[in-house]
Amino acid sequence: MKAMALVLVCLAGLVVGLAGCREASEEPEVQPVVESEAETVTVYVTETGEKYHRVGCATLRKSRQEMSLEDAKAEGYTPCSKCNPPE
Repeated sequence: MKAMALVLVCLAGLVVGLAGCREASEEPEVQPVVESEAETVTVYVTETGEKYHRVGCATLRKSRQEMSLEDAKAEGYTPCSKCNPPE
């Protein structure tokens, strides 16, 4: 009885133009996942320093420029040992 119902559902789907009638053993088609850009991590540098910092680091004081972690590393900045920003 269940097999007959499946056949009728598949036939109805064909008549209406719907795709997707599969046998129970068939695997569904997997669509490729496009990875989005990773979230940008923001760090802070000073005009004269060589380190990058977290937003609340005491060594930032008045001079504070925002940039991405990727850019800070590319420009030769290294992580602050006091605030331990991401590496």
